[in-house]
Amino acid sequence: MTSNILSKLGSISFIAGLAVVILVGMTSTTDATIAWIIGLLGIIVGLLNIQSKETQLFLISAIAFMVAVNGLSGVLSTMFGQANNILHNMVLFVAPAAGVVSLKAIYGLVKN
Repeated sequence: MTSNILSKLGSISFIAGLAVVILVGMTSTTDATIAWIIGLLGIIVGLLNIQSKETQLFLISAIAFMVAVNGLSGVLSTMFGQANNILHNMVLFVAPAAGVVSLKAIYGLVKN
């Protein structure tokens, strides 16, 4: 029962994080409070959504996304002015999740 609730909380955090990232990115620049909220949602997603069997794929995807953001922001900003804000907010969301998942993976490696 508890794992089902935590799973739903993780899913809700992911959806809420994406919604906040897109809405804030389209309407304004990100202030410190919004950045903290986005980061906290990313931490929750990293803790609750990513299982050990998904760790490697998630971390590779997160690294690839964060590297690709530089190129994407240059290309997309010419077509859509708020693209830089949205992509910056996506990094604020993905990076904490990747950090938490990588710490969980490191802990799993050293505890054995």
